[in-house]
Amino acid sequence: MRKKIPNQLYYQLFVVTLFLLGSVTSGYSQCPTVTNQFQSFCDLEAPMISDLDATNNGGGVFWYATATSTTRLSNSTGLINGEDYFADNATGSCGTRQRVEVKIYGPPSGLSFQGVCVDSANEATIANLFAGGNDIQWYDRANGGTPLASTTVLNDDTIYYVDQGNPDTGCRSSRRSVYVNVGVTPVPTGDALQEFCSGTQPTIANLVASGTNHWYSTISSGSPLPDDTLLVDGQTYYATTYDDICESEERLEVTVQFVAPNDSGTNGSIDICSTDVSSTGPINLFDALGGSPATNGTWRGPYATTNGSQGTVVVSDMTAEGSPYVFSYDVTSDSCPTSTSTVTITIIAPPNPGTNGNLVLCSNDAPVDLFDSLEGTPEPGGTWSPALASGSGMFDPSQDAPGNYTYTVTGDAPCGPASASVNVTVNPEAQPGTNGALVVCIDSSPVDLFNSLGGTPQPGGTWSPALASGTGVFDPSKDAAGTYTYNVSGITPCGDATASVTVTVNPLPNPGENGSLVICSNDAPVDLFDSLEGSPEPGGIWSPALASGSGMFDPSQDAPGNYTYTVTGDAPCGPASASVNVTVNPEAQPGTNGALVVCIDSSPEDLFNSLGGTPQPGGTWSPALTSGTGVFDPSKDAAGTYIYNVSGITPCGDATAFVTVTVNPLPNAGENGSLVICSNDAPVDLFDSLEGTPEPGGTWSPALASGSGMFDPSQDAPGNYTYTVTGDAPCGPVSASVSVSITPAPQPGTYGNLIICMESAPEDLFNSLGGSPQSGGIWSPALSSGTGIFDPTKDAEGVYTYTVSGNGSCEPSSATVSVSIDKVPSAGTNGALDICTNDLPVDLFESLSGTPDIGGTWSPALSSGTGIFDPTKDSDGIYTYTVETSCGIDTATVTVKIVTPPNSIGLVLTSDIICLNDAATINLSGATQLLDGIYQIEYSITGSNLFNGSIEVTVTNGSATFTLPASQLANAGITTLTITNLINSTTNCGTSSETNPNVQFTIEKSQTPQLVSDGNAFCLEDEPTIADLSNNIIGTNTVIWYDASENGNAYDLNNALIDGTTYYAEGRTASGCSSDTRLEVTVSIERCEPLVLIIPDGFSPNGDNINDEFVIKNLTELYPNFRLQIYNRYGNILYKGDSSTPNWDGRSNQGREVGNGALPVGVYFYILEFNDQTTKSIQGRVYLSR
Repeated sequence: MRKKIPNQLYYQLFVVTLFLLGSVTSGYSQCPTVTNQFQSFCDLEAPMISDLDATNNGGGVFWYATATSTTRLSNSTGLINGEDYFADNATGSCGTRQRVEVKIYGPPSGLSFQGVCVDSANEATIANLFAGGNDIQWYDRANGGTPLASTTVLNDDTIYYVDQGNPDTGCRSSRRSVYVNVGVTPVPTGDALQEFCSGTQPTIANLVASGTNHWYSTISSGSPLPDDTLLVDGQTYYATTYDDICESEERLEVTVQFVAPNDSGTNGSIDICSTDVSSTGPINLFDALGGSPATNGTWRGPYATTNGSQGTVVVSDMTAEGSPYVFSYDVTSDSCPTSTSTVTITIIAPPNPGTNGNLVLCSNDAPVDLFDSLEGTPEPGGTWSPALASGSGMFDPSQDAPGNYTYTVTGDAPCGPASASVNVTVNPEAQPGTNGALVVCIDSSPVDLFNSLGGTPQPGGTWSPALASGTGVFDPSKDAAGTYTYNVSGITPCGDATASVTVTVNPLPNPGENGSLVICSNDAPVDLFDSLEGSPEPGGIWSPALASGSGMFDPSQDAPGNYTYTVTGDAPCGPASASVNVTVNPEAQPGTNGALVVCIDSSPEDLFNSLGGTPQPGGTWSPALTSGTGVFDPSKDAAGTYIYNVSGITPCGDATAFVTVTVNPLPNAGENGSLVICSNDAPVDLFDSLEGTPEPGGTWSPALASGSGMFDPSQDAPGNYTYTVTGDAPCGPVSASVSVSITPAPQPGTYGNLIICMESAPEDLFNSLGGSPQSGGIWSPALSSGTGIFDPTKDAEGVYTYTVSGNGSCEPSSATVSVSIDKVPSAGTNGALDICTNDLPVDLFESLSGTPDIGGTWSPALSSGTGIFDPTKDSDGIYTYTVETSCGIDTATVTVKIVTPPNSIGLVLTSDIICLNDAATINLSGATQLLDGIYQIEYSITGSNLFNGSIEVTVTNGSATFTLPASQLANAGITTLTITNLINSTTNCGTSSETNPNVQFTIEKSQTPQLVSDGNAFCLEDEPTIADLSNNIIGTNTVIWYDASENGNAYDLNNALIDGTTYYAEGRTASGCSSDTRLEVTVSIERCEPLVLIIPDGFSPNGDNINDEFVIKNLTELYPNFRLQIYNRYGNILYKGDSSTPNWDGRSNQGREVGNGALPVGVYFYILEFNDQTTKSIQGRVYLSR
């Protein structure tokens, strides 16, 4: 805690406490004697130990700081005011030492700044200044000079000096400087009646009085009105004059009166057409104002007015160019702002349509704007009559008729419309017709080009370039092809016009000269055009027509002979022709390729007979045959390809064809064989029983059941089977045979099955064999009967084998009987299933009671096709389980009820901040869809804590509350609780985690408070409290102090600290969480500086709890028997107080109350009596401000 230093603006009064110890007569005659126990000096004397007075009785005089110290004080040691000094002899053996208390008079106590409040400057004198001390004298300089008389008038803002005298020695102290401010606050002067405009919302700041003022609502009210307080009509207000610390006692009385604001009406306007100005007489401007203007106004403007407020003005000199003319009407008064309105006179120019004009157009001209044909300077925006096709002023000679068109402009009121016209003439355009074309043959007759123009051309035009005829006649034998232009002159303003004829002169066609062509009958098609002589034009046609439809001659399709080529000329030129003579020679004919297949033993064959087509005889074969001709002998000639060649006639070449000869070998069916087989053997291939090396692929007869060569003794009969192999043509077939014998196989029957009930009689397994089993076989494993009799009470179920011995080539044979011992079926007993709509599918089998057999069937059928019940697909109801065996049928049922899960829509979780080691309360709300009842909540905790758990809650009207134990919340920080399932305890149905909310809350842990270094040490004069101790704690948490380390009683912040007492600090967060361990602090309180009496020079009892009372610090501690009296400047006592009386709060407790007892702002005087038999009373002044 910081030590307090007295402010220089406060009085300082240092009190020397006298300790009367009484005189002690030394028992030693050489000890010094002190006759004056209280010795005083002035500070200007700089007193030292040598200045102390004691009688030397022979042992010397020496001074000590305490009654027992052994260290002598030097004679040059300075004395200290208020200290005790002890006299002893040179040996320090006087025993009880004589004490001297030192008093050093310094500058008087008092304010270093003093304000004096007076009505007139010459009333402020030295007598108004105050200083505490003995024999006070005032000066106008720091050193020297003559003391000022008490009637000396004070100068404002001047430093004066004061000292005091030592009553014992008469010396003077050093001087205190006092800065003096003289406040002259005479009663203000001003008008007793002050008027204000009612429309301006005047405030206190608008009131006028001399000097600097405070304004009050009554003659004695203590609180001045704020400057922005609105004035009230008819209300009286009271003014004082004040400066920094003074305020006049008497007040100026001012009554407020509101007056109506000035009214000049509303703005007006007058419009006059310039054509009417000369005929318009004088105008009263007042008549043009709106509203209710006052009649005491004055006019000002560009023209002088007469008739006072009527504002009569002459307008005959006004012009449109000089407009507008603005006249102002001012209504003024002393209290309200001037009100001004205006009347504006505007001279309107008449409309200007221009003057009449003319327009001459050509009939083919583009549309033109008639506005441009008006003379003068017409205004835009007028209208035309009669109306034009364009709907505007655009004249289109192709649509609008010539004639007069009137343009009318509407004038601005009060001016009327005006018109001007345009006379329009339209001349016809020149007509040369339209462009044409002419095509002639080079040998055509001359033609007149005029006849080739389109449209209706005017005659009399001229042609260019000039023709040989000198007219418009074109001669193809003399004039060149090209474009010839026909020009017709137009009538002004129409220009000349032209049209053209493009002349084309076509030449005669060229088919070439006659030609010839020799071609072979097998040649590719050729173009007859290439056989024409000369330079024929392409694009002609041939006759007679060719098979190709063009000029391509195909000797395989077209006949030889003359073919004519005709070229059609470009019109009007005629056609021209030439011809080609075609000869076709036949090609050589060797026939077409052939093939010959013979057997190795076939007769010779002529290969010519194997050629296809119609071969010519006389050709040659290669390679050469042994016959020397074309005869092939398979016994001599090799198989292969033989070529036949025939020579051709020019331009036809030789031609060939060939015969491919194949020689086939004879087939091999092998040699006869035999086969012996058991009747139960597997099928065998007879082919394997043939001797020799038979060829595969033959056929057997008679046919076997397999349709192939596989012999099946169970289906095919014994006997001879013939194998025939067909030769490749022309070779014939060959055969061999197999003789087959069948030995009968043993017959054990076929596989059988026996299902027998445990309660059934024994059964002969032989009867369960299929087929026709032979008797006499044996069974394995052996049965208890020793035969084939099966006893279900003795023999085990399983597979039993019946074996019959074989004979000859046949092996023993067996058959089996599978024995099952069945039991009476059990479907269990009836059950029930309550399932939630959001449950996973379940097996109804699990809901049957008893011990049901598996493998039964359910009805009605479920969507799964099994016994799995899916609540999202299957309906509730009764489902029957049926188990059927050979021993009977049994059924049981499961009654299924589908239950709707809890609806948690709208569920909201909330929780508050909690303290570590506290339980957390979780509030559920908003779940209005939940039915009232008991629910099991499954939840997870994440974040600073991890836990999964469940708890039972009761939900009412969609709300519930549950508590998380502190054991689940072991760590401080942010923790999130998420509901993973909400289960109805009645239906056991729950919600999915996706539909349930979470809540995040904070677990706070308050740290043990920490104290700043030396935070337990305080100054006694600071009157430390618990609040001061809290200020020495580090951190922002709230600190609560207790009188014990655990539990105990809490201290109030205003409780005074007690030296040596131990206090215990508990840290507490904003949420109220307390630290686990309390900080232990033992307080040390010491006096840091002497107690000083501090008297303030002002206070402000305005109810803001700041400086609301006149408090003299340390008064009660230093002078418990004090008495304080407060006076006003007239000497009237207003307050008396002592240690048992409340501090002065600016009210009178002596019966001199005004209104609510609050005294007015101003300077008051106090007299303070200490009543300690030593200290003299003091007086001073204090300024009361609100």
